[in-house]
Amino acid sequence: MSKARGSVIRRGDRWSVVLDLGRDDAGRRIRKWHAGFLTRDEAEKARTELLSSVDSQTYVAPTKITVRQFAEQRWLPSLEALVAAGKLKPSTVQNYRVIMRAYVLPALGRVAIRELTPDQLARFYGALLTSGRRQAEGGLSPTTVNSCHIAIHRMLKDAGRWGLVARNVADIASEDAPRPARRDMRERVWSPEQLGTFLRAVSDTRLAALWVLVATTGLRRGEAAGLRWCDLDLDAARLTVSSARVVVGRTVVTSSPKTEKSRRTIALDPATVAALRRHRAAQAPNGSPGVPSTGQRTSCSCGRTDGRSTRS
Repeated sequence: MSKARGSVIRRGDRWSVVLDLGRDDAGRRIRKWHAGFLTRDEAEKARTELLSSVDSQTYVAPTKITVRQFAEQRWLPSLEALVAAGKLKPSTVQNYRVIMRAYVLPALGRVAIRELTPDQLARFYGALLTSGRRQAEGGLSPTTVNSCHIAIHRMLKDAGRWGLVARNVADIASEDAPRPARRDMRERVWSPEQLGTFLRAVSDTRLAALWVLVATTGLRRGEAAGLRWCDLDLDAARLTVSSARVVVGRTVVTSSPKTEKSRRTIALDPATVAALRRHRAAQAPNGSPGVPSTGQRTSCSCGRTDGRSTRS
C-alpha cells in the first residue's frame, strides 16, 4: 500500500476529510471519508491527525457499527471459541452475557462503538448506582456496577484489537467505576460453637461427610461439588483440587478451579478421613469392600488407577 494522502472537501455547510489509503489487492482505490466538521480549520487539523494515525498504525476506519451490533454479532460469539480452547471459563462468558443484556445494551446499545466516550461511561455507572434496578426502585450495588465496567472494558479491548476503536475509553473511565464493596467477613463466619452445632445436626444426613470436609478444609462450593474419589488419597490423608462444578445458565458444567493458585493439595485431619471413609463405604454396593486399601488399583473415570473412581 502506498503512502496515505488526505484532502479536505466541502459538502454543503460542512467539511469532510477524505483519506486515500492506496489500493487493495484487487487494485481498487481505498478511500475513507470522515465527515461532519464545521469549519475548514477543524477539518485540516483532523486531516493531520488522521494521517499521523495512519503512519503510526493506530488509524481506525470510520464505522457505524453500534455497541449492540458488535456485542451480539461479534464479541459474545467470539468468546465461545475461547471457552472451547480452555482460555476462558463458561461461567465468565455467561456472566458477560447476562451483564451486557441486562444493563449495558439497553442503555448503550444504540451508540456507535467508535463514538463511545469516557464521560458516557461515567454517567452510565452513576445511573446504575442510583436507579439501575430493573424490577424495583433503587440502584445496583457497587459490585454489580463494577462487573458492568469489567465486561465493557473486555469488550472494548477486543474491539481495539480488531481495529474498530482507536482506544479503550473504559481505561479512562476506570476512575469513575465503583469498587466492589468489601464485606466484613467477621459477621459471616460461624463461631466454633455454631459450627459444632451444625455438624451434629447433619451428622445422620446423606451429605454429612461433605459438610465435615467443607468445614475442615475451606473448599469453595464448586470445588467440593467437583471432587472425585480419584482426587482423594485417604491413606495419605490429603486431597487435590483439580476441577470444579459450577452452574452456567441452568446447566451444571465441570470447569477448572477459579485460579491457578486454586489448584492445590490439602491435608486432611483424622476426623475428616474417617467421615469420608464412612461415606465411601455407604456408596459402595452391598458386599463390596468400600474404599480400596493401599495397593489396590482399578480403573478410574478421570484417568487414574488408584481405585477411587466415583465422584464423592
